[in-house]
Amino acid sequence: MYSLELPNVEFKWVPGNATIATVQAQGGGAARLTGIAPGRTTITVAAIPYESSKPATFPLRVSTPFAIDSVRADTASYSAVATFNGDPTHHTVKYGQLLTFYGVGTRGIFFASLGGNTALLADTFSFKGVPEGLGQMSFWVPHPAQTGTAVALALGGNVFDTTVIQVRHRDIYKVSLPRDTAPRAVSLDVPGPIPQYPGLLFYNPALAYEDLLRPDTIGADWFRLTRADTTAPITLVLGTTDVANLTHVVLSDSIVYQAGTKSYSVGASAWTIGPREYDCRGRKFLPVQAPPDSIIIALRTIPRGLHLLSPYAIPGSYGLAILNGYVHDPKMVPDRFTGNNTCTMADLNFAVPALNISVASGLGFRDSTLTLDNPQAVDWYRFHVTNGLLQSVQIQARPIPFTAGLDSSAIDLYVLTTDTLGMLGKAAATVPGARDSLTLGLATGDYYLVVVDFAGVPTRYALCIVMGTVPHCDPATTAPAAPLTPPGLPTAAMRPPLGAVSRPRSARPSSARRAPWRR
Repeated sequence: MYSLELPNVEFKWVPGNATIATVQAQGGGAARLTGIAPGRTTITVAAIPYESSKPATFPLRVSTPFAIDSVRADTASYSAVATFNGDPTHHTVKYGQLLTFYGVGTRGIFFASLGGNTALLADTFSFKGVPEGLGQMSFWVPHPAQTGTAVALALGGNVFDTTVIQVRHRDIYKVSLPRDTAPRAVSLDVPGPIPQYPGLLFYNPALAYEDLLRPDTIGADWFRLTRADTTAPITLVLGTTDVANLTHVVLSDSIVYQAGTKSYSVGASAWTIGPREYDCRGRKFLPVQAPPDSIIIALRTIPRGLHLLSPYAIPGSYGLAILNGYVHDPKMVPDRFTGNNTCTMADLNFAVPALNISVASGLGFRDSTLTLDNPQAVDWYRFHVTNGLLQSVQIQARPIPFTAGLDSSAIDLYVLTTDTLGMLGKAAATVPGARDSLTLGLATGDYYLVVVDFAGVPTRYALCIVMGTVPHCDPATTAPAAPLTPPGLPTAAMRPPLGAVSRPRSARPSSARRAPWRR
């Protein structure tokens, strides 16, 4: 059995329906097809000189530049923990679910909506097919989408689909309404949602703070994030237009739901990270911070179970992204203490000789390479005071702007006891770029110093802790050792690309942000 190419053979071309398409031989085995009207037909071709040759028939579709064949809910792009309603027609969605448009020219869709009023969010990496031909394109369904038909606008025209898509008013990760009574487990070990960006471990821009029904006034979304490699750094980014809901977002290694009071508590040895609340071993630390417009939390390491709790009072849509690596403001270089956003990490740093801070007569701490890497960041330091008697200890901090004269940062200092987190002293910046100075009488023992970003502006800063009153404690006059970047932490140039993740407003350059100042 073999094949042989025969040159100069003439073919006969026959359209199945000339009202849809015509075909004209061009010689040399070629033909010109001309679409007449949208529809489906066939083209049959046969070799003229050979009586025994069998004709071949192939299907042909003629379409306008943009046409939708069907709209279906996607259930294949999620981990097993995402919950659906089992609709075999794929015409029912929840918030945070993908709705896929199939047809011609779907790559050109620049706007899609559901139910008439809610714009869908394009998953620009989901397209499959031929850009100007048959393909499919997916869109996330955000709150407050309602049951209705889909509308799509594209470069080739507009389509008003007639299929009714039912919307269930809860997102795909919701456990119970209005408060999750158990966490939704999400594994960070499975492949990420966008193959082109493997550093994006989790991404959904259309999660929902569901509607509250009387008499409920508070809801809560609760995730438990797991990862086998607890030594790998990760970064969480959470954003919403209803920024008031961000005030009580909490990240912790232990959260428990109290059914009797319908509330949440942390374990006796737990830590938390969140705007205005940074608990340590179950004890609360509530520093003053300006309201955030997004949440960015970067962790050098993670526990085996990491809880994210997001209480809310205002229904709306929010987005959550989890990235592999320690993501920070691109101008910052993580300092040698980086990862010290909990008291636990401060304790671990204190046990490292190169990071141990001890204060005695003639022995102090000075460093002008420190950084608050992201908005609303806090840095915990554990330090030891020696010499036996009550000693006067001076602490000074000074922001170091990237452009002289342009500094909208504000950092506050808190000194706490290590056992009860009792506050021993506080220094607060009252104007942009202010220096903080604090003088305390401290007995021999260990203490926490917490440096808090009040304004939500990442900044470099200098810090010193010395015994006695020293007029020139300012670390700018010292020559500290070069910062030691902890192993595995990406620099600004190594940041994972956010891809479809919108750049959070709080990640704007510090010189462009306006700090909300105390009155």
